[in-house]
Amino acid sequence: MALKIGLIGIVGKELGEDPWGTLQRVAEVGYEGIEGAASMASRVGRSVPEMKAKLDALGLKVPAQGSVRLESTDDEIAQTIANARAIGTSCVVQYWGPCESEEQLLQEAEFLNRVGRRCAEAGLRFCYHNHNHEFAEFGGKRAVDILMENTDPDAVNLELDVAWCTFGGVDPATMIRKYAGRCPVLHIKDLAEVPPGGATSNDGRKETLFTEVGTGVVDLRGTVEAARECGVDWLVVEQDRMRDLPPMESMKVSYDNLKAIVG
Repeated sequence: MALKIGLIGIVGKELGEDPWGTLQRVAEVGYEGIEGAASMASRVGRSVPEMKAKLDALGLKVPAQGSVRLESTDDEIAQTIANARAIGTSCVVQYWGPCESEEQLLQEAEFLNRVGRRCAEAGLRFCYHNHNHEFAEFGGKRAVDILMENTDPDAVNLELDVAWCTFGGVDPATMIRKYAGRCPVLHIKDLAEVPPGGATSNDGRKETLFTEVGTGVVDLRGTVEAARECGVDWLVVEQDRMRDLPPMESMKVSYDNLKAIVG
């Protein structure tokens, strides 16, 4: 199956000002999907069915939809699942989790299993999205590995963020291969450099220099090669903060550079 390229974030301000015009431009650049479109609908004052109809007209899919969190109530989880089904995605995402101790991680794993099984019953895949702190070690094991080893492979997957993986000192391709079949969606973003001294903590997060995909230090070719081998469906472009280019230019440069690698 060919890898598909999607987008998350970057053009949030533009979407708020001109939702349909911005989505049309995203599609014209070549993107095939917008992650989190159901949440975006409410932010721009549109209903989920209205947003889905527009995406369908533009040929845009939804790679994944967030978000649940450890504090989510049963009703909130049910609503997230309903939104995901309504917008037509196949994945629900938890975008953040605490990683301060092994005990905390094991409690988190129980929650992920519970939500993952609810998603599976609804015909959806559930993914945990990493940041840098999941690469800290507890008892000789990285937090991300503790989470993945203590969750049901049939219920819990990983939306690997390759920039935070690199920040944490781990090659993204290695992680993709380690969890082959459990990474349906990747967040593809790049770093101008990896700050010294902050690999697994938050020490360097605020100083992190994000840059357009293909212009930094993240091994994108290795990532794409591993993605092809290991059942990845979507490569979703993201850039947490703009660097030199305005958002609309930035998202095009990132798409062009990634597409040149994907082919």
